[in-house]
Amino acid sequence: MAIQITRDRKGARVIDGEILLSRLLKEPGPTDTLFDALAASISCLCKGHRVGVLGFGAGGFVAPLRALECDCRLEGVDLWPEGEALFRELSGDWKGRIEFTCAEAGGWLRRRRGLYDLILEDLSEPHPEFGACKPWASFDELPRLIEKKLRPAGAAVFNLLPWPGASWAAVLAKVAGPWPEARLVEFDDYENRLLLASKRLESAAAISRTIRSLLKELGSSLHNRLRVRNLKSD
Repeated sequence: MAIQITRDRKGARVIDGEILLSRLLKEPGPTDTLFDALAASISCLCKGHRVGVLGFGAGGFVAPLRALECDCRLEGVDLWPEGEALFRELSGDWKGRIEFTCAEAGGWLRRRRGLYDLILEDLSEPHPEFGACKPWASFDELPRLIEKKLRPAGAAVFNLLPWPGASWAAVLAKVAGPWPEARLVEFDDYENRLLLASKRLESAAAISRTIRSLLKELGSSLHNRLRVRNLKSD
């Protein structure tokens, strides 16, 4: 990957072409990027303390997550260890309990013992036309594997990008397939969509209120730049 790291007084930006891969902060707080919505979604849905992260990258969601006082244990995997090393360099003791493994995400998750309270799927790979896209595994085998690795009350958060040649409806139906309930978070200024899935979820309106409230509490400008709608219900 032709990755550029730009440092500033608050931390660093990790950029691949025109794609912002991560926004790292030296202290807990808002990034005013999609990473705030990831953090708010985790804080909203996680009912326990064990969170798996497929595609840790450089941990851009951790600073807003800790600012929301979510002290869950993060177990992350990625094929780019330099991102985690940069995260470790810039973060302090506030980062909390984090375990990182450099490995392929699917194989790593299959080998993990025990069940998770929440799994974040945030994988991406370079694409010559779109800059970045999801690996096909994110739509195919990973949703079923993630569902098997969750506790009964566990939830999944998918950070999705469009798949070349496929409609959003087809992509969302495939990812949401293993769960009876799913909600969709859409943004005014990001093509990404967050899919929230579980055996039981609050209504889209209730989740929207919670996520917006968390983003306001965080001080993130994203609180008025997103909407949540129902995707799938029992």
